[in-house]
Amino acid sequence: MLAEFRYEHRAQCVLVTLHCALILGGTLLVGAMTKVMLDQVTIAPRSSVAVLQFVRYFGLSLLAMPLSWTILTLVAERSDLWWATRRFTIATGALLLAALAIFYFWAVQAVVAIPGMSGIDCC
Repeated sequence: MLAEFRYEHRAQCVLVTLHCALILGGTLLVGAMTKVMLDQVTIAPRSSVAVLQFVRYFGLSLLAMPLSWTILTLVAERSDLWWATRRFTIATGALLLAALAIFYFWAVQAVVAIPGMSGIDCC
């Protein structure tokens, strides 16, 4: 029974593992960079700082996205819906992975692009 489940839902397992790894790594990276960079500068754009602070403090709550995606695709594949196929699962999982990657790439770029911060000055 367990072996059948693993084989049948291998796509969900692989994609949700990638989603969670990206969220954990991105949240830790953005959180550490935000802590270091924003403590050294007083002027920063408010809109990007709000998003960065959210990622810093509540980024792990983004793990609800892969959880809900996994539940949705598991339920959809077991139903008789015509659009719920393995292709749908892989396509939506790849789209979610790409969206998360773009979001965390933007967040890292927003931290690095804070005015007056081209890098950490040592002296």
